[in-house]
Amino acid sequence: FKNYYALRLSILDAVYSAALKSEKFGGTVVESMAVAYGMSPKIDDQYMFCGDFLVRPVIELDSRKVKVAIPENGFYGFYDGKYYKKGKTEVEAPLMQMPVFIKSGSVIPFNYYNKDIIPTYEKENYEKALLLTPPEYSRESVVYSENKEEHFVSEPYDKGFIVKSNTPCDRKVIILHGAYVTEISSDAEFVSVEREEETNRTVIRVQTEWTTIKVRTQVK
Repeated sequence: FKNYYALRLSILDAVYSAALKSEKFGGTVVESMAVAYGMSPKIDDQYMFCGDFLVRPVIELDSRKVKVAIPENGFYGFYDGKYYKKGKTEVEAPLMQMPVFIKSGSVIPFNYYNKDIIPTYEKENYEKALLLTPPEYSRESVVYSENKEEHFVSEPYDKGFIVKSNTPCDRKVIILHGAYVTEISSDAEFVSVEREEETNRTVIRVQTEWTTIKVRTQVK
């Protein structure tokens, strides 16, 4: 239960943003694969959540592996950062980790929790962050909150990718998910850069607001 509780808390801002977008433009927070990607209605055991998460609930009794249909443009495993290209694939489904994937080129408001404590609503237990995945094409994302909306453009270049914000972003933790980062540059002042091998993430902490982050990556 603790693992799923932590997962829920980490994406609360993403859910709130998706709900505000739905209220403003219509649509839903949860979409079938047929609606989101025009895939066959027969693919009814997985769905898109908040536009960027592909969720594959385990509905088969005692199953610890499931088949997933990955849509176009590729996705990254939420727990290990592994890249999955378009097509059907079989993935591990341990009891405490329901298969979840993140769309390439995502810019997601995220609550980053200290893994050594049990998550709670206490402010000191989390940091406001953005979760980024490498894009395969230029993609715009909009993050909605109660008082503002922020527009981000994520685009690839020959050795990595660039993320730009239309206004200074005050989220001081940037999580680069699914890429081995070799070099980072930004208009922000860096505090620290930490590599998380288990999740294939690089966690950047900055001291100031920022509008541009340029990342050089390497395939491992």
